[in-house]
Amino acid sequence: MVTDRDVCESVSACVLVPIYRPEPTRTEGISLQQLQKKLGDRSILLAAPEGLDPAPYYAVLGARPIAFFDPAFFASRDAYNSLMVHEPLYRWLADYEFHLVHQTDAFVIEDQLDYWVGKGYDYIGSPFWGGDDPHKRLGLTHVGNGGFCLRRTDPMLRILVDARSFPNKLFVWVPRTKVHALGGLARGQLNEERFWSSHALRNVAPVEEGVRFAFEMGLEYLTEIYATVTPFGCHHDWNIDYVDRHRRGEWRGEEPEYERMIHQIMLRAGNLSPEESPRRRGGSQ
Repeated sequence: MVTDRDVCESVSACVLVPIYRPEPTRTEGISLQQLQKKLGDRSILLAAPEGLDPAPYYAVLGARPIAFFDPAFFASRDAYNSLMVHEPLYRWLADYEFHLVHQTDAFVIEDQLDYWVGKGYDYIGSPFWGGDDPHKRLGLTHVGNGGFCLRRTDPMLRILVDARSFPNKLFVWVPRTKVHALGGLARGQLNEERFWSSHALRNVAPVEEGVRFAFEMGLEYLTEIYATVTPFGCHHDWNIDYVDRHRRGEWRGEEPEYERMIHQIMLRAGNLSPEESPRRRGGSQ
C-alpha cells in the first residue's frame, strides 16, 4: 500500500514557529507541547528576535534550528507582517519545499502534514469569514488564515526577489499588481496572509479545502462538515482554552454549539480521552 508519507518522500517540509516572548504563556505552552507530540519528529524551525533566550522553548520542543531577526520585526502586528515578507526569512527556508507556519496560538489536531503537502497548493489555511458576528452569516470568503497555514517556499521567495527588480520599482503604484499590494502591506493597509493568499500566489486552495485543513472560528456554522471531518489543526488561543478546560473536566457553556463541536473533534482525534470528558465528570452540555 502506498501511503501519504511514501508519496511525499521527495518533498521536504518544515514547521516554522515564530516566537517573541521570554517564555510561553499557558496556552502557548499547550500549543507547543501539542506540536512536539504530533510533529516532533519533523523539522521544526524557530524565528526569534535577536537577544531572545530560546531555552524555555527548547525545554518543550528540544533544541531546534533558530534564526534571529531584528527585534523590530516582533514589536507589533504590522511589524510581524513585514517579517513575513522579509526575503532573508525565505532564503533561510529555501531548503524546504513547503513550510507550515505554526504560530504559538495554533494547535495541531492530528498529523496530516504529508497529506496536505501532497495536495501541492502554494497556500492553504483556514478560510476567512465575511466578518465577525453577525457577519459570519455571510459565509466563508477565501483562504487563508496565516496563524496555521501551509505554504510553498520557492514561489514566495521568487515573488520577493522579483519585487526588487528595477521594472517593478518603476510600477510600484500600478493598481492590482503584486508589488502594489506589497507596498500596501508596508504601509499597514494589508496583512501578510491576505497579501500572499489574495494578491501574490496563484495556486491557492479553494474554500472547501481550507475548511478541511483548519478552523479558527465559526464552528457553530460548520456542524455538518465537522461531524465527520477531522482537520489538521486550528488557530487562536480561545480554541486552546476550550481543549485545556475539557481536559480538566470543565464545560464553559458560553457558546454551547461551538464548544460541543470542538469537544467532538478533539475527542475523535484522541486529544481528549473519554475519562476527561466533561460529561463523564459531571459537566453539563
